[in-house]
Amino acid sequence: TRELILNISGIVLLMMILANRFSIVLVNRIVFENKSYSWINLIPNTFCGFTSLFLGLTIVIGKKDNPFLNACYPVAFIGGLLSTIYPDYLDHQMFFDPRTITGLIHHAIDIWIVIYALAIKYINPSFKKLPYFFLYITSTMTFGVFLMDALGFESAMQIGKPLISSLPIFTSWYMVGFMLTCLYVGFLFLYPIIMKKLKKA
Repeated sequence: TRELILNISGIVLLMMILANRFSIVLVNRIVFENKSYSWINLIPNTFCGFTSLFLGLTIVIGKKDNPFLNACYPVAFIGGLLSTIYPDYLDHQMFFDPRTITGLIHHAIDIWIVIYALAIKYINPSFKKLPYFFLYITSTMTFGVFLMDALGFESAMQIGKPLISSLPIFTSWYMVGFMLTCLYVGFLFLYPIIMKKLKKA
C-alpha cells in the first residue's frame, strides 16, 4: 500500500510536469505570440523540469532504491524546496498563470515524494551512492549543451543564464552544482546520526 501511494504520486508528478511543459509552450506561443516556441519546447530545459520528469519515471517504472532514483532525488528535493520558497519565475509571470501553478505543484510533489520515499525506506541514503549523484549532474549538463547546440534552445540547465539575474555569479550553473553537492554531502553525513537518534527515542 505504501509503495502504491508512491507510485500514484509518481504518476501525478508526470502528469503535472507534462501539464507544465504544455502550458509553457501554449501560453508563450498563443497568448504572447512568441513564435520561437514550438513543440520541441515540450522537452524540459531546466534542472527542475528535467529532474521532475526523471524522478517521476524512476518512481513509476524503477525498483526500490534503484541507482537512477539515488541519482536524482537530492536535486529533486533541494530544487523543489528552493523553487517553492523562492519561485524565480514569479519575476516575469503572474501567480495564476498556468505555467506558475503547474510549476509550483510539480515542485511540491517532488518534495513530497522524496520525504515519503525516505520515510518508508524506499530510498536508503549512503556515501556509496554519491557517484550516482555526480553522474546525474554531469549527464544533465551534457543534455543541456545538447539542447542548446543541436536543438537550438536559447538556454538550458542555467548554462549562461543564472537562476536570478540580479545574482549572476551565485546562481549560475557552477555555483548551483557546488551548493547542491555541499547540501547533499551534508545530508549524507547527518542521515545516519538522525536515524540512530530516532531508533533510540
